[in-house]
Amino acid sequence: YNATGIQEILEVTGVPKGSFYFHFASKKDLADKVSEYYVKRIERWHTSTAAGKSWDDFISCLISDMKELHQQGKHLGCPLAVLGGEMAFLEPELSLSYAHGMKRITQIFQDVLERSGLEREQAWQEARRAFAIYQGYLQLFRLTKEEAYLEAIEKDLVGLVKNCQAPK
Repeated sequence: YNATGIQEILEVTGVPKGSFYFHFASKKDLADKVSEYYVKRIERWHTSTAAGKSWDDFISCLISDMKELHQQGKHLGCPLAVLGGEMAFLEPELSLSYAHGMKRITQIFQDVLERSGLEREQAWQEARRAFAIYQGYLQLFRLTKEEAYLEAIEKDLVGLVKNCQAPK
């Protein structure tokens, strides 16, 4: 965001300046629309992948999808984390929409954990922990392009419900 100006966007896309400003009032407005787009897209993906699945199946399906997309050159980590992290300092009010998207993913995690047998409060605690693990490995994956980090997400998150329900 910070390193890309409107002129560069226009040159790469071949869009006339008038057309750009017909759709977007400013670069900030474009960033806001990009945020809306990715929040909806990622929420839809997680929701459809979670539908009717146990926690372990949900995580396995997500990781399988990510690996397939990566092999096609279409998955480079979580755009909400990447863009949201940059926006936090440049356009703080825009970073809230990225944070909202991340909270929605955490809520989807919670819903699947509840459906898989955890009580509401425990599901919320584990969803936050799972999301932190998920995002941490996705950032490492983005930096290295090593699928081992996607596999680590699955390794660390599959079995979470069973581990929570095990006698202590």
